[in-house]
Amino acid sequence: ELKTLFEKSHSLSSKFFKHIQNYNTAMAFASILSNIDNQTGRGPYVYHISDQIYHFVGSVKPASNEKPSFDQLYFLDTAEAREQRTHHPINICLNHELLDFLEQVILNVSPYAQAYKLMREVSNKENKSAQLEGRQPMDVEMIFDNNRQLDQQQYNTPQANEVAAIVVGSNDKQFLLHQLVIHPRASSLQIIPVINANCDPMSYLLLFPAGDKGWYPKIPCHRGRN
Repeated sequence: ELKTLFEKSHSLSSKFFKHIQNYNTAMAFASILSNIDNQTGRGPYVYHISDQIYHFVGSVKPASNEKPSFDQLYFLDTAEAREQRTHHPINICLNHELLDFLEQVILNVSPYAQAYKLMREVSNKENKSAQLEGRQPMDVEMIFDNNRQLDQQQYNTPQANEVAAIVVGSNDKQFLLHQLVIHPRASSLQIIPVINANCDPMSYLLLFPAGDKGWYPKIPCHRGRN
């Protein structure tokens, strides 16, 4: 379905292309920070970046004085996430019908969206268990492995899908350097290394809607005819 927007065969394609970067930002799991060079010439528009591009991801729960954004929206109930996304000031120029369309596509095909939903379900289950047992709930964390070869036995995890594993009551020392760990709460954002296979699909969601891996070291090379 998303293909129809890019092929300009969808009734909302013109609105999509007019604000395509904004739509990607509205739906992405990770935020992007860069210095944009706005100097323009006489030729076709070229997107100029000065210095480096940084990709950030936060915890699934915002600070008490902040509104949820990016990956935090996928941890919410679908109706609440839609309300937050459509009424966010930065999305005022976006078409609500198109936002709803993109949301449905991503929720259906993205393993990342499904991983956040899974994390929410496990977190709710742990909170209920803790309440019944009269104890403090344990932290629920999500691990994105760069190689996507998660060993469920290693983490004693109850739930996992093709891109992530959900861990209850973990020890941070068990996480490897090449793994991206999403915490329930955190005081600061964490940088996603550009060599992490999860960087592109989490940042440029509209180009990787099905969660295909981005570039990473030792990515298999397929040589074929030109």
